[in-house]
Order: sequence, then C-alpha cells, then structure tokens
Amino acid sequence: MGSIVDFLLKARRKIYRSGASPVESSVPTSYDLEYQEDEYYYRLTSLGGLYTVTQERVWKNEKPVWALNIISRIVSDGFQGSFLREALLQINHTFPFRGPQEFKQGDYIYLSRIEGDMSWFSGIEEIYFHEKLVYEARFQGGALY
Repeated sequence: MGSIVDFLLKARRKIYRSGASPVESSVPTSYDLEYQEDEYYYRLTSLGGLYTVTQERVWKNEKPVWALNIISRIVSDGFQGSFLREALLQINHTFPFRGPQEFKQGDYIYLSRIEGDMSWFSGIEEIYFHEKLVYEARFQGGALY
C-alpha cells in the first residue's frame, strides 16, 4: 500500500491546499475534485450540504485500487470548513486515513478514531468548538483488490 499512500497524501494535500477548482460532476449535483500523476488518478465526489456523503477513490493504471466513503453532518453552530481542511492537511504516513488523531487550533479540536489499516478500516471524526460538538462523520474504506 506504500505507493498508494504516497500518492493519496500528495493528492489530498494538493486539493486541500490549493482550493482546487471543481471538475465536471460525475453524478447530478455532485461536487468533484481530481488529481492525476503518472499512473495514479484520484477523484473526490461529494453530495449534500449540512448532511454530506463523500467518496474518495484512487485508480492505478485505470484500475480502482482504493476507496473511502464518508457520511458527515454539521450538528450545531460554530462549524468552519476551513478548520476541517486544515485538520485534513495534517495527514501523514503513520495515520493516512482522514485527519490526524487529534488537532487543535484556537477554540477548535478535531478528533479521529480508527479501527483497521489502510487495506480495511472504519472510523469516526468529530470537531468541537468551545468543547461543543459541531461536526461528526463516519467513514470506512480500504483496498480494492
């Protein structure tokens, strides 16, 4: 999974840092972002608003090799998408699933709990503002052999 993880980290950082422009929707009303390098291709597809479903997929040589599904919701006032993006930029090779296990910035705290490894995993992420839950997500993913 090493080269897939390397590519995934690079793709996410490129998309989250640059504020990449959306590409053509893959399904009606979706918000899609993509990144390609050499034999790898990454696509993120999101649907919704306060409640959102997102799918991240990686292909190698035009064959799907990895995917992640996320369902999330904003549960109270105070959520900032910019804080979530900053948390997601903290990913690394040790913990490459979504964001880090914990990230703090100002009055915000991001927490992520995972079971499994990159080939088969599930997890929960939460954001707290002034110690109040403002965002939560459930996700699962893994290798597509």
